[in-house]
Amino acid sequence: MPESFYAAMARMPNTEAVCVKNYDVGASITEAYWNFDYLNKETQMVSRTYNSTEGRAILEASINSEGIGQAHLAWQSKDPIHDNRGHHALIGESAEDLTGVFSIGRFILLWSNSIAANSTSLYELPCP
Repeated sequence: MPESFYAAMARMPNTEAVCVKNYDVGASITEAYWNFDYLNKETQMVSRTYNSTEGRAILEASINSEGIGQAHLAWQSKDPIHDNRGHHALIGESAEDLTGVFSIGRFILLWSNSIAANSTSLYELPCP
């Protein structure tokens, strides 16, 4: 390869991002990293719909990462049923932006109301 190829590759910013959406539960999770010098991560995301007519769905993520650079983690949950004006009510949201040396451990679980009716859980549980 010519020297100009390696020079151009060295100037490109490092970027890694994923966004998972489950329309049946009305939830989305975003994980993004950029301008990183070092990144070690293990991410597992699961999106399931058990019965879309009953609104039984789940979106979960297990995120463990460490690095040097910039990171963005976010989730949001909206009511999948719109109101009479066509709007979906926001149930909850969280966004976290990190710069520098970071270590992230998160388990995020978003589910529909019909599944959670008789259960107890946390949307976001930080690891120590």
